[in-house]
Amino acid sequence: IEYNELRIDEAFDQLDFDEDGEISLDDLGKAAKQLSLGLGASQIEDLYRRMKGDKGYVDLEVWRAALGSRDTSEVLQSRGISKASASPEETSDGTETDRALDMLAAAIEYNELRIDEAFDQLDFDEDGEISLDDLGKAAKQLSLGLGASQIEDLYRRMKGDKGYVDLEVWRAALGSRDTSEVLQSRGISKASASPEETSDGTETDRALDMLAA
Repeated sequence: IEYNELRIDEAFDQLDFDEDGEISLDDLGKAAKQLSLGLGASQIEDLYRRMKGDKGYVDLEVWRAALGSRDTSEVLQSRGISKASASPEETSDGTETDRALDMLAAAIEYNELRIDEAFDQLDFDEDGEISLDDLGKAAKQLSLGLGASQIEDLYRRMKGDKGYVDLEVWRAALGSRDTSEVLQSRGISKASASPEETSDGTETDRALDMLAA
């Protein structure tokens, strides 16, 4: 919500898809998908139960209480965004580029693609290379939350001395990345590779932070 520059009340209005004055379980499921939260069905159900509490439904008052005081710093930071700047473009450095590579590799793994398959799918102009434009489209399609300068840094890092990103470079850049931390930030364990299997109180807190962020 914060990342999309929405106020809590605005988000409620936008995500109340059936416009009945409540966020239903169905609304929350659609919101999780629209906001690319990476939550499984049981996590969304846990989140909904946690939000509605004793009241039994999620109206604007409950929505404000559940999300208004969440600490979004960690989630935003995992997307390469500092609370101070609220802009991904302003935090780019070597560490951020490593993080962006991990995020790209994790998104590929999360979508159950092999490295070579991802190359073929993200080579939008089918010229046998991942161009800067291709990488920008990929970042948007995979909801990486990267700004323009971060994508440029990522592209420069990937192409290196070769000067372009072909399949060989793509494999070298992404094949050995450690995706555990990024997947864990989405509520996914490497062992299960499934968000549904890691749901507990802590995961529900994390889901609330992700929704608020």
